[in-house]
Amino acid sequence: MGSKFEKLNRLRESLRESNHDFRASTQLFSSLDVAKIDRDMDLAGRGKERGEANQPPKNTKNLDDVEHAIIERVEDEKKASYHTLEDSLQLLGGRLAGLDFEEQFGLIRQANAASVSDFKASVAVGLDELHGLRRALNDAEKEHSWFKEKHGLVRAARVQHGVAHVFRLSLLLFLFLIETAMNGSFLAKGNEQGFFGGILEAAAFSFINIGAALLLAVFCARLVTHRSIFGKLVGIGSIIFYVALAVTINLALAHYREVSGTLADGAGAEVIRNLRADPAGLTDVKSWLLFGIGLMFSLFAFIDGWFVFDPYPG
Repeated sequence: MGSKFEKLNRLRESLRESNHDFRASTQLFSSLDVAKIDRDMDLAGRGKERGEANQPPKNTKNLDDVEHAIIERVEDEKKASYHTLEDSLQLLGGRLAGLDFEEQFGLIRQANAASVSDFKASVAVGLDELHGLRRALNDAEKEHSWFKEKHGLVRAARVQHGVAHVFRLSLLLFLFLIETAMNGSFLAKGNEQGFFGGILEAAAFSFINIGAALLLAVFCARLVTHRSIFGKLVGIGSIIFYVALAVTINLALAHYREVSGTLADGAGAEVIRNLRADPAGLTDVKSWLLFGIGLMFSLFAFIDGWFVFDPYPG
């Protein structure tokens, strides 16, 4: 792309270059300073003296010395201005000759032909690209019309893009980090590695808690809005399965917090036994708080995942 219209660019640069070493300017001829001539020649004083002497006489037709001096002074200024004009005309004539319009016109014609060729080549490439894009657009419109007709849809697709899409993805990451940090502070009590170990265990629980909610919302639960009965049943079953899974995961996390504080080994097996025997048998209010926080974050992730794409699957 950088070589296109190269001749036209070179012509423009050559026209912008000056063929002389002077700065372009427009200087007017200076106006004749009559007051200065009056002061230099003392015309007022000499006129008063000659007037008192009644010179020159009224009937004289020839110019006197003072008038001749004034005329000579003005003529000198006129000659100096004329010489300046002649010099300027010669200088400008040389500059005009140096412009070489014929050569510039030839360069313009060459640049014009090259630019037209480059433009036609660009148009041909653009038409090829537009043809492919138009064909893809027509196929997408046909597929879109077929999909809406098949599923009985009237509304337009609700596709998240731009800032809204970035916000939803950022919200998922924010939920994961916040839940990990909060759960880590609760699990650090019974972990041998302290807060760092609690953070690692909390990250694993958060990944499963939020990841399962997101996957079920995106790929399964949205089927509840499907037109087919089978799809609706799958969607309803997915929602029920999500609720059971979210409650189980967060109850297991709460039981693990209580058990890990008293047992160094075998905490996982003890959690499974407690879940089977008495799932709601949490004895510490912090464990219930941990359960509620995890369930709340899981629900947020499920709702956010539901609307990441269009609510209608397909």
